[in-house]
Amino acid sequence: MKQSTRFCLIEACLLRHGLVRRRHICEGFDINLASATRLFNQYREQHPGNISYDPTVKAYIKADAFVPSQLAELMCGEGSPASDGAALLMAKDYLDSFRTVTGIDLN
Repeated sequence: MKQSTRFCLIEACLLRHGLVRRRHICEGFDINLASATRLFNQYREQHPGNISYDPTVKAYIKADAFVPSQLAELMCGEGSPASDGAALLMAKDYLDSFRTVTGIDLN
């Protein structure tokens, strides 16, 4: 599975819910917790300032400066910016498609 696809799930969950947990990634891609942690670390390295870990809720939280670049690229094409409203629709569409393919509902 491409890393960008996994990054899209992170961004879609952040847009839709404001947070994402390792459990979402583990269930969504059938990977273990260590692999999910590595994925979040890679995402944070490539997209600094997009997310931060909140130990009180044990989840990664969407930062104020969050930009869904991976999701926008997948849904709109490379280099395409997305307005806030369009980004929310992309997140919903992506999570709906993800549910259709995997049977896992993260909405």
